[in-house]
Amino acid sequence: MGGIIRTIGSWGNDLVFKVSSKQVITFKSIQRTVSNRWSEHTALYGKSAREFQGADLETLKMTVTLFAFLGTDIPRILKNLENCVNTGKANYLTLGGRKIGDGKYTLDEVSETFEYVTNMGKLIECDVSLTFKEYA
Repeated sequence: MGGIIRTIGSWGNDLVFKVSSKQVITFKSIQRTVSNRWSEHTALYGKSAREFQGADLETLKMTVTLFAFLGTDIPRILKNLENCVNTGKANYLTLGGRKIGDGKYTLDEVSETFEYVTNMGKLIECDVSLTFKEYA
């Protein structure tokens, strides 16, 4: 008998944030950065002049903690995320049924911190830092 699955959000089908009686995959924090580009023209005398060049691509960073004792197959998820980075996959990011940003995001960086590993080498807890960039 399966438990009720509550989906919090997702990055396509490759990373689904969910809570159920069999598995928990959720995030600790999300940081979204929106910025722009300027060029600076140096004046021979006086102050430099700045010229607006346009909007930069949005960046989104999040930390996800994976727990094996909560039903998560940590090595499988890490391998899948690595494959997404290496293939340049782009997906929509959603939270609570709403899209973040205007378009898709690529997963540009995955950084893993192994918090607890058994004496047999089984990974029990892992913090994963993810960096997404807008795909325009």
